Amino acid sequence: MRNNHKNILTSILLAFAVTGAAVAQDLRAPLDPSDPRAQTDAAAYADYLPLPNPEYGPQSYNALVKLVAHDVETGITAEGKYVPAFKANKGRAELSTPFKGIATTLDTEPKGMDFNIQYVIGSDQRTKITTTASYPWSTQCKLYIRFSDGSNWIGSGTLIQSRYVLTAGHCIHDKNRGGWATRVEVVPGMNGAYRPFGNALASRFASSTGWTSDKNRDHDFGVIKLDRTIGNSTGWLGYGSFSDSTLNNTTLHIAGYDGDRDGGNSQLYRYGARDSISSKRIEYTMDTSGGSSGASIYLIQSGNRYAAGVNAYERWWWFFGTHYMNGGTRLDSQKFSWIQGWLNGGL
Repeated sequence: MRNNHKNILTSILLAFAVTGAAVAQDLRAPLDPSDPRAQTDAAAYADYLPLPNPEYGPQSYNALVKLVAHDVETGITAEGKYVPAFKANKGRAELSTPFKGIATTLDTEPKGMDFNIQYVIGSDQRTKITTTASYPWSTQCKLYIRFSDGSNWIGSGTLIQSRYVLTAGHCIHDKNRGGWATRVEVVPGMNGAYRPFGNALASRFASSTGWTSDKNRDHDFGVIKLDRTIGNSTGWLGYGSFSDSTLNNTTLHIAGYDGDRDGGNSQLYRYGARDSISSKRIEYTMDTSGGSSGASIYLIQSGNRYAAGVNAYERWWWFFGTHYMNGGTRLDSQKFSWIQGWLNGGL
């Protein structure tokens, strides 16, 4: 019995040591700009272009979809069971818990701006964020994406847990470019050539067949699992499924890496109201451009920030003149449930 107690104690101490070693790897403060881990070799990314507006397939609000996950290293893709499409959350919000990080301080959103639409008319009112090592800007990520056809692109994403990033489906899977991305590098809080927290690489992707098979605009979202817990340093946003009433009466915010400014190396922030919502989409007249795909559409509730959708597309129509609108995939109850499952070790 005494030996058993000794073995148990040894196991506990060993587990504590391993856990402590993992935690010690997380930065306690942003990297110094002179640190090689914080520097970007511009020449290595010279051929990365802003992701263009995706090509969508026929839309179906009631399509049956499967969960789908892809392992970047092995190339193995796994699918779950068909599930029916849920309706948007009509009642109380379903929320995850945000975290402000161990290396960052709170830096609130600038105010007093007006915003134009995707087709920029007049002055550009997007604001460049320079304090990207501070929360919440540290949670916003630039993505360097490579597909199997050899094409290289930039996109955006948002940390929603220590090693998980919410993004657009077309940032990780494109049928026209060979399917799943073969490599995605994630750089939180990038500011010019400065990487305040270094980088992380994608190890696994998750989405649904609504996107990967059907290219349905309603399912243009995905989650990236990273090879390290970089979010412990940067912090992360919560995410949630919100009611129509909340989305109709709350300011929306987007911070991403638009490719039409500073080569996509600056984090640009904008805010505004929704223009229209449906059970699967949120649309608005805030500026976005190629490269900002995948940035979260977030809102602030009781001082906390929650992703409510994913910036994904621009569209236009003609009715006595050309009208432009930007939009993204809404996190409904189903998508919230999927993400919860993925982050807790599910498919």
